[in-house]
Amino acid sequence: VLNQTLQSLHFLHSQPVSSDSKAIALTAHGNLGLDSLVISDSDYVYVCDLASWEQLFVPAPPQALLTEQDLIDLGLVAFALWTGQPINSGSNASLNPREAQHWPQDDLPLKDFLHRLLGLGALILQQKRVKL
Repeated sequence: VLNQTLQSLHFLHSQPVSSDSKAIALTAHGNLGLDSLVISDSDYVYVCDLASWEQLFVPAPPQALLTEQDLIDLGLVAFALWTGQPINSGSNASLNPREAQHWPQDDLPLKDFLHRLLGLGALILQQKRVKL
């Protein structure tokens, strides 16, 4: 799931889009979550519900969609799939990826990769320095 979604985001992020101001920007998904990924019977991952389409007729001014936020959102999706638990849903069973004890320890390379996706690499390093 992670690899196919990263490939889709790489393609999407490399697509230029022009707005009314004629400025060229990169395309971001802006709405990535567990409910915007569809896995087919043949294990192909479809990325759907792009924010630019879902919010096309919303009268509020459009929000700037950031490719960096897509990567953070993908990290949250991967964390939820890996742990099998919801993230910060308000229930007692929800997990917080900022809490070290909520991370599984069975795949350290995946853990390190997800830390980088979530932007937690510096936070973890800072926590280790405080403990020393």
